[in-house]
Amino acid sequence: MQWCWTEACWTDARLRLAHAVYEKTRKESAYAPMFSPLGSGNLLLRSFERKFLGANPQPVTIPIQVVLESIRVRDARQDRSRFSGLLPPVQGKPAHFPLRGGLYCSEDIHAAMAEMFQYADANLSRALIGNPARLGLFTQRCFVSLRVVGELDVVSLNSESSGMLPFLARLQSDPAVTQALAALHYKDLFAALYAERDYSAGRGLGLGLESNPEIDGVQIVSARDYETDAGMQRVMRTGDNVMLFGLDQALALDKVRVESLHLVDAVPGGSQLRVSHYGPGAGGVFRKTGTAARFTP
Repeated sequence: MQWCWTEACWTDARLRLAHAVYEKTRKESAYAPMFSPLGSGNLLLRSFERKFLGANPQPVTIPIQVVLESIRVRDARQDRSRFSGLLPPVQGKPAHFPLRGGLYCSEDIHAAMAEMFQYADANLSRALIGNPARLGLFTQRCFVSLRVVGELDVVSLNSESSGMLPFLARLQSDPAVTQALAALHYKDLFAALYAERDYSAGRGLGLGLESNPEIDGVQIVSARDYETDAGMQRVMRTGDNVMLFGLDQALALDKVRVESLHLVDAVPGGSQLRVSHYGPGAGGVFRKTGTAARFTP
């Protein structure tokens, strides 16, 4: 069965870690590494469940409102995401309900696939090549390409950031954070942030950065990976994500615009896929613009 974080996952120790990281990050957010803003040259990826398109598996047009729902921020008052959402109370500390939630995007196809595997059945192999059982991950999703609007100031905690580990060390120097990490047997804050089934440190970090109105989002390493071929070797791949902060229940039109939509379908009788592309057209719809060549994921 697919695993997901819920409010039942909180323990007293996890709540103490989340609050400690939140309070320290909020105080230190002005010192978070911000090397390169995101601009119109940045193309991001998101996906959503294909069932929201309706019964037609191969539509010629898709209403623009259906497509725009893919950039609606929904989780500021929810308890389900790693780096965004509410923070329940713990003894002596009140609950925190942020005004902004997170719009999770991927910076490249590697991160997008890693994210899909995160929400797939954990019993399914992460291998792609020669594994037809993986095809459902692609065919059950719609993919949207997003173009960044304006210039966004994002914290750089991605895999290429030279400032990530120094900033995490700065947060970890706080005695409350150190004690909370030790109570959960984490060797450092990085390990806690990317623990497979513990979102407490990530929630505290994300909310601490969200509290700074000058921060538009944060670049972060994907918490998952997948197996594929590179040359003659089997390798594990992952990528970087961007979480953009946006007002809860609002469309993030001040951050991104939807540039295109893509549907993936299995080629009958094999393990190949084909991609249908849609772009904005007249009359408030996204219109099919073509179908790409077949490929093997």
